[in-house]
Amino acid sequence: MVIPFLILLVLGIVDTAFLVTEQLEVRAAAREGGRHAATIAGDTNFVVGRVCEHFDSGDIVSISLSGASGALGDELELTVAKQTEPITGLTDVFFNPPVTLSSTATFRIERLPVPWSDAVGEGCP
Repeated sequence: MVIPFLILLVLGIVDTAFLVTEQLEVRAAAREGGRHAATIAGDTNFVVGRVCEHFDSGDIVSISLSGASGALGDELELTVAKQTEPITGLTDVFFNPPVTLSSTATFRIERLPVPWSDAVGEGCP
């Protein structure tokens, strides 16, 4: 009688751990992309490429970059969003798949950008 409850509990822990890991991946991608945008001053495609290196090729990722056309010291904001689903499907009641995980990184421009343009909803190739 206790075993089904324990199995559900373990699978819920697995799903939650998976989603936490995915959120950390999204957060790291946003930080790295934002840092590169602020310091290395590549173009928009360069930043999108750096962010996409963190994800598998089949992942549904959206990247938005704003404020990149400003002057030195201005802020730029990079938002990364990824859609994912829990592994087991048993926690669908709580997570309502597909789950959209997002993170925003804000940096000050430390080097003048080369040809920048704000990007909204860019995806990984």
